[in-house]
Amino acid sequence: QQTHAVVAVGAEGPDTTRGNQDGPRGANGEVLLLGRLPRYRQPEHPGSRGDGLHVGTQRPSILQARKGERGALREPRLPPRANGDRTGIRRPLGARSKHGVARISARLERKGETMSVKKVETAAVLGSGVMGSGIAALLAGAGVRTYLLDIVPADLPKGGDRNAIANGNLKAALKARPAPFYSADDAKRIIPGNFEDDLDKLAECDWVIEVVVENLKIKQSLMAKVSKHVNDTAIVSTNTSGINVDAIVEGLPDGFRSRWLGTHFFNPARYMKLLELIPGVDTDPAVTQRVAELGRNQLGKGIVFAKNTPNFIANRIGAYGMMYTVNCMIEDGLS
Repeated sequence: QQTHAVVAVGAEGPDTTRGNQDGPRGANGEVLLLGRLPRYRQPEHPGSRGDGLHVGTQRPSILQARKGERGALREPRLPPRANGDRTGIRRPLGARSKHGVARISARLERKGETMSVKKVETAAVLGSGVMGSGIAALLAGAGVRTYLLDIVPADLPKGGDRNAIANGNLKAALKARPAPFYSADDAKRIIPGNFEDDLDKLAECDWVIEVVVENLKIKQSLMAKVSKHVNDTAIVSTNTSGINVDAIVEGLPDGFRSRWLGTHFFNPARYMKLLELIPGVDTDPAVTQRVAELGRNQLGKGIVFAKNTPNFIANRIGAYGMMYTVNCMIEDGLS
């Protein structure tokens, strides 16, 4: 049976189980609390109810018993990261040191598994907006050299910066909160560019991710150009949140479509664990499995496989939930 949390409470401590003293106990007689707790015990502080029980909507994701404090519970303090944040979102294992890939392999071997795919060394993110720069930051944090490309500014003066949009969005990402980068130093792995001057750089890339505006014609036009520059083994994917994956590459070469799929990251990419994979009708199953393994082991993502239906899984459920709520409000005369 799966539970959200298991908490050990000192056997001699107060009854924090609210009538569950007959529940399961540990080896030392401590009560085990199963599931999410509506309230948790912590040392009294200004603003508490006075009985040590703090009530509120903020619940700790991890609870830890402190010895010698009669069952008091506290949320463990996270060590500061390189950039000073205490989010607890850890850098993917493959990027924690230059030996990260070897550590992944050793970990998998202990589990009787193997890392069957080569780590991505160079990637490109096409589109540098909030989502694109966030994905680029995630890749850079995993040790991937990443090109971040966008359009040339329409009103660019003579002699102006043709990479101004990509450069500006990269600077904005470095200032954003919550921080999309594990460390500000990771931004050194990102190389800004533009679609007019730098598409030839795609020949160096193991993975190209399209993250431009949700417009089918714009995506089709860009992929037609991309197909002429990528190498014959590169994975090419779209971060669309709901457009038909096959429609984006309609009419492009068979070899290109066999390495094409949807890779739907969620914003902010560093913190949201879910990664939806949407294979197209011509996608090679081996490519899908390779991306799944890269997502799990190099980027630290939780993978779900979705059908190529409008909005895939998460957004499809979200759209239904929102529309159901609207209909309930209309039925109840709310506005």
